[in-house]
Amino acid sequence: MQYSSARYWFILVMLGLSLLLVACGGTDTSQTLSLQTTSTTISTNFTLASTAATTTGSATSAAVTTSSPTEIATTVAATTANPAKTTASATATPRPTATPRPPIKPLTGFSGKISLLGAENAVYVSRFDGKDPQLVLGKPGVRGSQDQDGPVYAWPTWSRDGTKLAVMSFNFKDGAVNSSDVYVIGADGKNSVKVQDASPDRPIFVSWSPDGSLLSELVSASSQLELRLLEPSKGAAAQNLRKVASGSSIYTGWSPDSQQLVIHSSASGAETLALLAAKDLKAQAVPVKASPGSFRSPAFSQDGARLAYSALNAKTGFEDITIQDKNETTFGQIETAGRGATFSWSPNGNRLAHTYQIPGGQGLYKGIFVSELDTRPGADGKLAQTQAVNEPIIAFFWSPDGKKLAYAGFNDAQDLLTWKIYDFDAKKASQLTEWFPSQETIQMLQYYDQYAQANSLWSPDSKALVFAGYSKEEVAAINKSGDQGTPATIYVLPVSGAQSGQLLPVAAGGLAYWSK
Repeated sequence: MQYSSARYWFILVMLGLSLLLVACGGTDTSQTLSLQTTSTTISTNFTLASTAATTTGSATSAAVTTSSPTEIATTVAATTANPAKTTASATATPRPTATPRPPIKPLTGFSGKISLLGAENAVYVSRFDGKDPQLVLGKPGVRGSQDQDGPVYAWPTWSRDGTKLAVMSFNFKDGAVNSSDVYVIGADGKNSVKVQDASPDRPIFVSWSPDGSLLSELVSASSQLELRLLEPSKGAAAQNLRKVASGSSIYTGWSPDSQQLVIHSSASGAETLALLAAKDLKAQAVPVKASPGSFRSPAFSQDGARLAYSALNAKTGFEDITIQDKNETTFGQIETAGRGATFSWSPNGNRLAHTYQIPGGQGLYKGIFVSELDTRPGADGKLAQTQAVNEPIIAFFWSPDGKKLAYAGFNDAQDLLTWKIYDFDAKKASQLTEWFPSQETIQMLQYYDQYAQANSLWSPDSKALVFAGYSKEEVAAINKSGDQGTPATIYVLPVSGAQSGQLLPVAAGGLAYWSK
């Protein structure tokens, strides 16, 4: 993955860090939960964000003032997980006390289970069985920080069969992150295995192979990123650690049979697409006969028969999304009118939803286009496309049944995000709610095409979403009271039925994913 400094994401990250600064004892308690876009607000938030970043004890001091590829790693370790004491002024104001919340009644009636990263960074699992979420890793109220040595857990990621979680751990000592671990633990909290122990490098992203036999791990190592493969069944001491790629940016996609890992990397300005025989311990990644563009995550179709990536069109200067088969023969191409293409296969592989960054649109995407892969390309090799969503978006996610797309965008006032659903049967979109994201959710949305391959916001039966953030009403209450100590809430959001559009709280926390 690679950091993007586009304006809207800049605003989101600035405000997330500004909120952190206030919550951790900063003096500017007038900051509000909003997405204002005036130059004054940007300037103010830039100052606050830089201050927050330099006081976290991270290796990178100004976490959002440059476009270093290691920023996401330092942001995860230092801003989303670290309740750091700030030195923004000589006399820091104590953190406002969050208004006590009424007890959250456990939800029932939903399929699958969700992993939760609690407000104190312990990891829980909720099974919708009428019981409170079960603690599986960590201790409530105990977390590492600049004031207390110990681990901070992050990014619990489900195995495809829903039986295990891979969890990152950032270990604080003497006020800074000095090492990292990766745990694999059963969804019942049992059989914990530390597959990476006390590494000096910081993990950024982990992804399970579909059969659960391997974990791909992206880490920030020295001055570049590295992609490594781990065996989740083996402890750290028995690992045959495999470094399979390096570069300034790396994005990946697993084949459905777990035999191949497609790797899109960039180094010294050169883009490379390669295939790795993941099960062969001696294999090296073999370049694909392609000239990849500035897209992010390549993706196999669900049957493994096709691979999607983008390549720069020398004539138009834009990116064409290329669909090729296992023999590296091009099936067809999809023209875009820009660069920075992102795309995602439908669960049954007969559709490819795709978009591209709006030229000059500061990181927003040009709606959502859909190409039917059951239809042969034209004589020119181009695949037809229809625009399902004709408004700027931030991210989109397929429902497991392939009948809906959930997508996030800005509301008309550009002060909150929205969740909307495009229904392929009804051929129309409808809005569910307005909200403000948690810091972890900001990162997930920013790199949604990569996270969507490893995690799910959708329930297995396609009836609900899960996400972490603040409701419109919570934002208004926080802005009115100045109570910036309020943690984000994990919500289940039904997309159909009598509860459609209702935010159902699960727990306080910054991140949640549904088992597949």
